[in-house]
Amino acid sequence: MNSPLQSETTNTPAPYFKYLSGPSKGFVFVITYARSGDLLLQEILNSISGYRIHGQNGGALQHIAKIWEDAANELHSQGSANSQNAAMTLAPLGLSLADGFVKNILSPQENDRVLGFREICYVGDEDDLNRQISFARLFFPNAKFVFNIRRRSDVINRGPWAKKNDGLVNRQLKEFENAAFDYVAKDPETFFSLRYGSYVKDVENLEPLFDFLDEPFNLSEMENLLSDKFNRA
Repeated sequence: MNSPLQSETTNTPAPYFKYLSGPSKGFVFVITYARSGDLLLQEILNSISGYRIHGQNGGALQHIAKIWEDAANELHSQGSANSQNAAMTLAPLGLSLADGFVKNILSPQENDRVLGFREICYVGDEDDLNRQISFARLFFPNAKFVFNIRRRSDVINRGPWAKKNDGLVNRQLKEFENAAFDYVAKDPETFFSLRYGSYVKDVENLEPLFDFLDEPFNLSEMENLLSDKFNRA
């Protein structure tokens, strides 16, 4: 049985879900992993006027998406609804959970055009990755997702990965990459992937990201941002 999260619901929140309606342009979520260059990407996104992309939130969306999916699965298992009807019946719950997430985790402000976060807890559990993405697509208006990828050999022996088996880490990172590429191939209007090494080597390689976000790209501003970032490193 397909997850109820894969069923269609409205992507336009009712007026009383005011926090979901706050960002005038919607939401951007950075999907990545530790030591991928995610902090730099967050800084790049936050340089765009009206963008506030938060850091890690302890996997809060992971737990919220699981609550909603469990409720939908339970409703379906009772035989009172098929997967799609279960999703529609519980849409107000999903919207309420998402609205609370925006209010309490993303803390919207008056001039926000885009809100979001970067999170690194996706590698090694593709079901969880799919669950969170499905939930966010259903309940966050105009949600876009950016996968940040780094050359595996530059990641494997750094930070938390150094404590794990190299072969296992390599396999899990490759699986993450394949999942990212699959999402982008199926829906390039909603998903985008970029490689850390590419835009660090040549800042102009960030321009497709700005095109994806429908934002103006200023080469000199990005050059200055990356130059300042690495001079401080």
